[in-house]
Amino acid sequence: MPLDPPPFPRAGEVCALASAGAWAVASVLFARALRDRSAADALGFKNGVATLVLAAVALLLGPELGGGLPPPASLGWLAASGVASLGFGDLLYFVALYRLGVAPTIILTQLTPALTALGAWPLYDQPVGGLEALGILLVVAGGAWSQLAPTGATPHPRRRSGLFAALACTVAWTAGNLMMEPGLRGTGVVTAGATRLLAAFAALVLFLFVRGRGADLRRVFLRRGSWRALLAPTLIGTVFGMVLYAAGFKWAEAGVAASLSNAVPLFTVPLAAFVLKEPTPPRQWLAAGVVVAGVALLGLAPESLP
Repeated sequence: MPLDPPPFPRAGEVCALASAGAWAVASVLFARALRDRSAADALGFKNGVATLVLAAVALLLGPELGGGLPPPASLGWLAASGVASLGFGDLLYFVALYRLGVAPTIILTQLTPALTALGAWPLYDQPVGGLEALGILLVVAGGAWSQLAPTGATPHPRRRSGLFAALACTVAWTAGNLMMEPGLRGTGVVTAGATRLLAAFAALVLFLFVRGRGADLRRVFLRRGSWRALLAPTLIGTVFGMVLYAAGFKWAEAGVAASLSNAVPLFTVPLAAFVLKEPTPPRQWLAAGVVVAGVALLGLAPESLP
């Protein structure tokens, strides 16, 4: 069941779907920016800037409006969720965007809601009903269909590594989703987003310094064009999207929130085709439709409604 009474009926579902739209727009903008900068640069910029913005907003709002400091019992869960999802998961996601393309990456990572729904069943007593099971099947089938290579084709090495990155990203995002449930108990949605981002950014900084690349992170904030290319997707996808995402998980069941927040093909496949001019064969459009149908069943099945 949802953790707290929502401010209006279906607030969790609305916020989760809105977060999908925000991340879809941001993904297209990030894909453009990644044409001349590394995934680590984009990740460091987005997490660093968004952490500062959300932390300031959380402190200004206070607990009554979703801000304030997280309770000690929630801090560890939110930090672990942030490192898994926004650290490892997002880094792998950016690698997949560059090596695989926006549309196939988005479609393949639709496995996340299916895995989240299955994991929430034993962990949080949120059973998967009949329509939800059908939704999971459609999500998995659509994601697999989108990746089928033409008969006799040999996958390019870079494409194979992109596929691996997308699948590993899915596992990391699923783990982060499942760790959010206990972390959101008694925590405001803005504070939850800021805490997860802070943990992910700290992990990235530690990783870069251990590898002797601490100066790289500083340069990305000073590099000409970084703010112009990365600020808009950071504010849209990470700042606004993060708050909406946390609200979805706070006011809806984990499987429902994960499903609706991953309805990004509804927005991203047409954006990739018409804005980025990426080749988008009919199979990807059909696969995206199958995935969206599965996500809809997972999110709107009567068994999952509070």
